[in-house]
Amino acid sequence: MKLTPRLKAIADWIQPGQKVGDVGSDHGYLMTYLVDQEIIKWGVASDINEGPVLNCKKTVASYGFEDQIDIRLGGGLLPYKMNEIESVVIAGMGGELIRDILIESDPIARKISHLYLQPMTGQDVLREWLLDHGYEIVKEKTVWEDNRCYEILHVRPGEMDLRAQNPIEEKVLEDDLYFEVGLRMVHDQAYADFIDKKINKYVHILRSIEKNGDTTSAAYLKAKKRFDLLNEVKVCIQTQVKL
Repeated sequence: MKLTPRLKAIADWIQPGQKVGDVGSDHGYLMTYLVDQEIIKWGVASDINEGPVLNCKKTVASYGFEDQIDIRLGGGLLPYKMNEIESVVIAGMGGELIRDILIESDPIARKISHLYLQPMTGQDVLREWLLDHGYEIVKEKTVWEDNRCYEILHVRPGEMDLRAQNPIEEKVLEDDLYFEVGLRMVHDQAYADFIDKKINKYVHILRSIEKNGDTTSAAYLKAKKRFDLLNEVKVCIQTQVKL
């Protein structure tokens, strides 16, 4: 089975031999891949809707993995028991929803050693909540798929060390920029392209304010600061990674 770049990046981070849960499993491709590649021996695939659960059952059955992948109907972590899984994947939904899932099942979530989160939106909201509520972002990665950039976070319970480990991290720590672009990112071409996308976002904001608003306003000054910081980050990436 071949996974999309987004799911493959998540699969590459799963530690071999762990019991894994996939929240919002859809067709069950990720869990099926993990078992098929003998990365894991057993896991749970769950979804809040009956349609995806049925699709998942078809995929799992086609590979003969019914005894190794338990498929469950239910939202978030509600279908899971305490200490049942060691790792969980929560991908393909908004950052606010991922946050709410963790809040809703807090005792279960905090017993999970590794959380692999892939928010589609609200990445800054999720990062800020994680850091404020006792989660450590261990590693982050950007993956491009069909001209869209996805941000993947490897998280675990524990306090986050916000000290910079390299010049790029020093820059993103300024003005809390790391909520928007990540702190423990893999610094590769995908991340460089991601930073370019963010720079273009602020170019449009600044031009809009310059055309229709007040260039002395707090909104303009904040956008200008972010724009300048992002360009400094870009220079650091080019220097450190030698792209």
